[in-house]
Amino acid sequence: MQSLQFASMFPERFDRCVAIASTGKTTPGTVALRSVQRSAIELDPEFVDGNYASKNKFPSKGLGLARKIGTINYRSRTEFDGRFDWDFDEDSNSFEVERYLDHQAAKFTYYDPNCYLLLSRAMDLHDINGLCSNKNAKPRVAPKGREVCLLPYDTDVLMPPSESLELSKTWSKAGVRVYLEVLRSKNGHDAFLIQSEAPVLN
Repeated sequence: MQSLQFASMFPERFDRCVAIASTGKTTPGTVALRSVQRSAIELDPEFVDGNYASKNKFPSKGLGLARKIGTINYRSRTEFDGRFDWDFDEDSNSFEVERYLDHQAAKFTYYDPNCYLLLSRAMDLHDINGLCSNKNAKPRVAPKGREVCLLPYDTDVLMPPSESLELSKTWSKAGVRVYLEVLRSKNGHDAFLIQSEAPVLN
């Protein structure tokens, strides 16, 4: 997202741009997912309207729940169904995937909740044309001759390939040389972070 924003704002400062699992503009479907994550934090009694530090509190339950929701959206059903077994553990009264999500939540307490909320909203407002805040703004595009490579993942729920395709059409019409390839992966949005995916990405 930052690379596309930079390319649209400072077109004279780059020759080639690569955007992986990205989007030119956040869509309502993605805002909806992040909104629930923010609510999980804000509804935690330990959040205290964002003043948890001065009250010597920390909304760990809300932050953990936000992390669980995020983890589900960063990956894919295909990966979850293939990765975790279906055996129910009576001792812990849980499935393996539930224990995995609990683990993700427990190790996320290093992150500052207010920072999480701010970055989440900033991503919601992401729009390389600036149309979210200024309805009269003219669409920005990289200049002719520049090269942009868009690499979305087919199982990405947060930033689906359709959003890269839309950006590709807009910039191609403006004379930008756009290369678009939808990468296949079972790992969803987070595929670019997984080492086994590196050969395909490279």
